[in-house]
Amino acid sequence: MPTPEQIVEKALRKVFPTKVEEERILRIAENYRAALEEEVRRRRLKDVDVILAGSVAKRTFSKNTRDIDIFIRFPDVEMMKAFESICRSALRNPKLIHGSRDFFRKVERGYLIEVVPALKISRPEEAENTIDLSYFHINYVRSKLNEKLRKDIILFKTFLQANNCYGAETYRHGFSGYACELLILHYGSFLNTLRELCRPPKIFIDMEGYYKNEEEVRRNLSEAKLRSPIILIDPTFKQRNVLASLTYKTFSTFQLQARKFLLHPSLNFFIKREVKLEELRRRSAKRGTKLFLLQLKKPLNDDVFVAKLERELKQFKSRALREGYRFYASGIEVDGKVIVFVEVETLDLSKRRIHLGPPVWVREIDFQKFIRKWGEVYVVNGRLATDVPRRKFQVLWKEFVKKIREMHHLYLK
Repeated sequence: MPTPEQIVEKALRKVFPTKVEEERILRIAENYRAALEEEVRRRRLKDVDVILAGSVAKRTFSKNTRDIDIFIRFPDVEMMKAFESICRSALRNPKLIHGSRDFFRKVERGYLIEVVPALKISRPEEAENTIDLSYFHINYVRSKLNEKLRKDIILFKTFLQANNCYGAETYRHGFSGYACELLILHYGSFLNTLRELCRPPKIFIDMEGYYKNEEEVRRNLSEAKLRSPIILIDPTFKQRNVLASLTYKTFSTFQLQARKFLLHPSLNFFIKREVKLEELRRRSAKRGTKLFLLQLKKPLNDDVFVAKLERELKQFKSRALREGYRFYASGIEVDGKVIVFVEVETLDLSKRRIHLGPPVWVREIDFQKFIRKWGEVYVVNGRLATDVPRRKFQVLWKEFVKKIREMHHLYLK
């Protein structure tokens, strides 16, 4: 069996961009950046910068990367109002995407270009949005990077992407690109990062030593920032946990894949498998469950749509659980399309179910109200109870699908 080191070498040859590939994406990115900068110059806007951002700016992108991020940094919010007209003038038919700050997206020749407005601040404390901090992140990573670390960062990102743990989007709750870069800088290599992150949570990382100990971190950061399994103090802004959005669910998925890779190394851990309906059907048939599927076209603003879809799915499952249906598995997969799936253990339940009311010793007025409403009443574990018709799962699913399709239609406009 090959060693992890041998597999890493093979994977690196597959995912690390060649000089030609690297030059191509940098040239395309620079062309767009220059076009936006020229528009800023034409308007004679003072103190406005147009910079490359993300993995392209730090050269931590893999062979198949097609995403280009460009930031336009404005000295104040008032001047930022020119952002939309700048983008519409410099780019041909860009799409406006709504988010914490509206930005523009353009797809051309297979590349996804996103242009984002940011405040030009001198200190991280002045940031009004995490976007404003990106400038400091770029400079920090660049100052620490060397060719070996760059290779390990690209490997780590590829591993996470292949195992659905990459991205800080609200529906993914995974590792952001910046978090990947910091973790490799901290642990020194891809393999060491995997081994170190297989430890039980919580894992505290303070690269710049801002805090004396974990207790001091807990005193200075809010509870909301400390819920994640890894507390990674932003080396550019000590009040921020870079991995605050990482959930235990995503972290557990990562740990499973990392431990499996270290135990049985294989190139398959670096290859993203597209979820196919046939695979979901085959898995359900093997388990003996009832499978329900919904496939949708991926909207342009998929982050917001899928976040809402997640909430709707959670509410749907709560309604179904109240009716007595038990879920074997459920989830949302986002790739070329959006797929919603639920596996139900069985649909063969009784026609009626128990509906629980208040305790038997409830106030007289509430006791009489329950009796009048339901008529035939009995006691279950000290609570008033009655039998009610059980809603069919197929009806609940049909209602859910109808609501989602209506919501989806709005995001396709």
